[in-house]
Amino acid sequence: MLYLNELVRETDDGVMILERHADPDEIVIYLPLELVSEIKNSRCREHAIQTEMAITSVPVCHVTFGADAIAKLDLKEIDGLVAYQDLDMDRYDTFMENYGTKKIVLEWILDCLSVHGTATAMQIFEMLEKNAICVTEADTEITIETDLEYVKEVLSDMKKAKLIKKIGGAFKVI
Repeated sequence: MLYLNELVRETDDGVMILERHADPDEIVIYLPLELVSEIKNSRCREHAIQTEMAITSVPVCHVTFGADAIAKLDLKEIDGLVAYQDLDMDRYDTFMENYGTKKIVLEWILDCLSVHGTATAMQIFEMLEKNAICVTEADTEITIETDLEYVKEVLSDMKKAKLIKKIGGAFKVI
């Protein structure tokens, strides 16, 4: 408390030196909310203790999965990674939908390139338009339709992850 209120300083050899005196009404004590709520208001008034609450924002962590992680992880592994995190479940569900979709498109592109050898982004997009990606899950058929920009983004991610390489204007599986 004395250190936080800048009343003392510590020397290099660990000795605390009183820098100044303070009136009790100048001293601030930082306590967690749980402890403050246990102190009765009547006791605070009796001893002229003023309670002030400062609320700060909680830092947000953004996790980005690259194409290599998307290709190598499965949904159960991701669930395991975040099992102990305090997540907004609606946002997590949206993330999982996006992850699942990108993984399906990524795998489809890898299969397409494995069969055809090489293909440009436009050729991959045209093949995707002709042979829409359909996934059947729990008696529900899901059809994935994308645009050329999305295909280009996925190809760029795959190239960065060294899953494919670009030869001239075409892509090829490494």
